[in-house]
Amino acid sequence: GTIPAMTLSGFIGALGARTPSPGGGAVAALLGASGAGLLLWAAEYGTWEEGSSDPRPRLKELSAGLLALAQEDTEVFAAYYSIRGKKDSDPEGFSRAVGAMTEVPAKFCERAVEALETVPEILRHAPRSYACDIAIAVAGLEACADGGRLLAGVNLGFQGGPGREQMSARLSAVEAKLEKVRHANSPLLMRALPGK
Repeated sequence: GTIPAMTLSGFIGALGARTPSPGGGAVAALLGASGAGLLLWAAEYGTWEEGSSDPRPRLKELSAGLLALAQEDTEVFAAYYSIRGKKDSDPEGFSRAVGAMTEVPAKFCERAVEALETVPEILRHAPRSYACDIAIAVAGLEACADGGRLLAGVNLGFQGGPGREQMSARLSAVEAKLEKVRHANSPLLMRALPGK
């Protein structure tokens, strides 16, 4: 079944089965989709003035996009799994499969970082009592970004050709952005959390 159509118990069952996918990429992207959805939920309880940088429309897109990427990751890994033994007999197909397996986690890493960039604005506008939920959303989005960066980096090791250098630069850029946003969000969350 497709991830968006699966029940949560169906997904967990499929995850625990001895099948190639869904796997870590789908889990990372789902953590990101959940995190972006939870940030959106917190933002919905905020007060947003006309003309303010309201992140809600983008968070809605990011959450839906990350859910779609969870499905896409499941599909590209299944495609790779079926062609992995044909590196010599079908080098183009193998190269395409590896490229897709690198592209999808790079995308969900980038989208998770974009969602994380909305945290300061949400903390400013959402009720203070939502700080714990925002911290949980951040943890999910950071796991998504870290997982995407890790998977894309590992898969890049199997990739050759001119796209490799471009992807390597893209991953370095998103990693730097992730570190920057992590360092910006961490003290804001510490101040917002109860008892801190």
